[in-house]
Amino acid sequence: MEWIDAVWQPAYPPRRILVAGCGTGNEAFALRHRFPAAEIVAADFSNRSIALARKVQRRFSSTKAVRFVQIDISSEQFGEVVGRNFDFVSCHGVLSYVARPKRVVRNLAACIAPGGAFYLGVNGAGHFSEKWRHVLPAFGFDPNKLEDGPRLRRILKLYDALSGHRVGWIANQPTEYLAGDLFGPLIRNLPLAHWTTLCRECGLHFLGSYSAQKALAPVFNNDSYELLIPQSRAEVHGLVDQIAPALFHCLIFAHRAPFDPPWHNAGVLQRCLISSTKVSALACPRRQGSWKTLRRVALKSVPTNTFVELRIPEWALEILRHSNSQLEIGQILREALPEITPASLRKHLYLLYLLALINLRQPSAP
Repeated sequence: MEWIDAVWQPAYPPRRILVAGCGTGNEAFALRHRFPAAEIVAADFSNRSIALARKVQRRFSSTKAVRFVQIDISSEQFGEVVGRNFDFVSCHGVLSYVARPKRVVRNLAACIAPGGAFYLGVNGAGHFSEKWRHVLPAFGFDPNKLEDGPRLRRILKLYDALSGHRVGWIANQPTEYLAGDLFGPLIRNLPLAHWTTLCRECGLHFLGSYSAQKALAPVFNNDSYELLIPQSRAEVHGLVDQIAPALFHCLIFAHRAPFDPPWHNAGVLQRCLISSTKVSALACPRRQGSWKTLRRVALKSVPTNTFVELRIPEWALEILRHSNSQLEIGQILREALPEITPASLRKHLYLLYLLALINLRQPSAP
């Protein structure tokens, strides 16, 4: 959620949450724990799953505030049944397996409040089943129907070895995992561009990809990130998936279009407001040396499980010290601006932005 908040930039914690395709309720219960004051609705087409979720609910008082609804998330009556104006809508591990994903996204988009966000978890083009399903018939297995047994497990060990994975990575998975992620009549393993296009057609703007954010970590240890200026965070994440297709997408969308910082206009850039995020734990060291002094900073991000070491100038640290102060960048750097070239300002602000350490907001009127 720290990463989701960083790219979404909500004005307040979600007060109404919808979990679409909730299964037996694990995600809904986790969100209940994270947001105890929120109203949570969880929907699934399966009577059995809803019954199991309600059984768990009866055992634990902390889960009783979740409202479970049995309904097909592609139903035309979906919005009328679950309600609307949700601040946060989550659909994880569902749309890769449904016949009409666009109808589902339209339903969910109609349920999102104007300032709300949509989290979508779907298979990527790099998903292991994309190649493996094509090989199964050579060994006499129908990829549309799981026939578990010793022979299948031996073949899956062979797949593991040939794929360069630890032997047992897939071969030792439980039957229910194989039934959903390797066998079945419908499994969509699609690139990021497919899902962003589908959601855009439903009125949703792409904000970012969690897997692409993680994949960017090595780029920050050298200056190659400069080649990405002036692409937005969303555009960079799209480029990353083209180069290194994700196994699984964790994506954030919103009705509201994200602010695109004016990277090539230093005057407007200085008028932008800045806010920090909680993606990385960073204790800014005290000011030291001149504004151009390069400081070594280690960034450890638990939410993205990444570690990056940076060398950034003192003035960039000054921005981080005064983030969330409602001051314009130019006001924060009033003393330092004579020493900062427009190219240097752009370069280091873009670095912090691409790291999701900061967000820039629309500048105030001149």
